[in-house]
Amino acid sequence: MNAEDKFHPYRVFTSERNVLELPKKLAYPSWKTLLLALVKNFEEKIPEPSGRLSKKVLDYCKLIDAGREKIITDGVRYYPEVAYESIIKGSGKYTTGVSVEKIMSSIDSVELGNNEFYTLFDAVSNEHVVIDNKMQTVLGIPAEKFTMRALCGMDPDNPLHHPEDAHHALRFALVGYLIVGLPDFEWHAHKDFYRARFRIGTSQSIDPIIRKAGYVMVEKRAYLSHNFIQTADFLPTSHFDRWIVYDASEFDGIKPYFSSDPLQSEYRNCFWYLLHAYLIGLSPKYLLLLNERITHDRNKSIALSLNRKSAPYLGNNSHFDEIQVGNYFAKTIRPKISEAAIIWNRERPDYLISGDQESVDMAKKLGLLPLPEKIEELIYQHISL
Repeated sequence: MNAEDKFHPYRVFTSERNVLELPKKLAYPSWKTLLLALVKNFEEKIPEPSGRLSKKVLDYCKLIDAGREKIITDGVRYYPEVAYESIIKGSGKYTTGVSVEKIMSSIDSVELGNNEFYTLFDAVSNEHVVIDNKMQTVLGIPAEKFTMRALCGMDPDNPLHHPEDAHHALRFALVGYLIVGLPDFEWHAHKDFYRARFRIGTSQSIDPIIRKAGYVMVEKRAYLSHNFIQTADFLPTSHFDRWIVYDASEFDGIKPYFSSDPLQSEYRNCFWYLLHAYLIGLSPKYLLLLNERITHDRNKSIALSLNRKSAPYLGNNSHFDEIQVGNYFAKTIRPKISEAAIIWNRERPDYLISGDQESVDMAKKLGLLPLPEKIEELIYQHISL
């Protein structure tokens, strides 16, 4: 027996000859499989599931399939259509609270921070219908210039958008509207919110210091709103937005997030992640490896981590090794992330990622990393031999 025979991990010895047994190929779940698994998981944790959540999720997958090309080529114009459809056909429970008029009156009577202002957005008209007077103090931008067209990059004479953020922020918000329409979730007016961070241009500011900065970062928290109505439920056609302005150097990603009670927050953010990943279309397998690259520099460390995490579900059958991991990154993951960057990050057609860290950075920009812990666990649970 030579040294290679003795130590090869896949060598099987028989009385007649040595046989090289190749590791079994693993089958990875689709995003749709993971969505339905998350539905089942969520329904087990709530007292009276309606049974409508899985159908709604599958309807959203069909909507994404039908609209993917529109989102890629003309997402700015497609966005209001999706938002309106999600609201009208939404199946969530929307519970009233303090009216938006009272909220604004209270804020107007109390001094906010020097870097804060509010707006009221109407999803049907796709425009701000109320803009806090303080916006002009905080940003130095006239109210008539603070429009959705400008923020989305559709007004070349008024470039409020940041070219690296606007299309991602818009896409994230589009998927966010789908979450608002999911059954078995309850939304409390002016309590639950969606948060996103992005940069906006200040070339139109009348304040010379702000104008010179070029860009600022804003954190926007959107709360579902209603006016003076007496019914217990409401149709969420508007949202009250609270804006906080920071120096552009504070920006480290859009970081979309739904805030509610702990259970709803966890699952809303997981459903958002899975629907957004379904829209982008990269395999869960590649994102598992990319997620490991965030904390591991060496392929061997990634392989060991993958084997350790998959062991509770696959035993010792996963057999990831450093050569396999290196091949995945070089031959598949980098080209796949390059393709996604061309489509979703508007890179030039010949754009090509050359390193693993560059792949991680682009996946973060696309909203695919880091993997939520629950999603990572679901993927491992649904890998099969």
